Amino acid sequence: MLHFAERIVAALVESHCEFVIVGGYDAIIGHAVEMDVAGHAVKVLALEDLIRTKRAAGRPKDLAVLPVLEATLQMLEGKGGA
Repeated sequence: MLHFAERIVAALVESHCEFVIVGGYDAIIGHAVEMDVAGHAVKVLALEDLIRTKRAAGRPKDLAVLPVLEATLQMLEGKGGA
């Protein structure tokens, strides 16, 4: 089993192409969201950018998660209908 840091690095390497789709690091860091991960402030893709990268990547695993991500975005924007 990969150590936590190794999994993060593996995810970043796999996601490199996805970051390029949204314009690279410089284009996304300005509106990245800061989250607490194990007591550390970490910047992550804004949900809108994550959706855009998943759609553009077009891999089955990315397309499969789009409905959940889009529903989450709608809920956060107050369009959840409940």
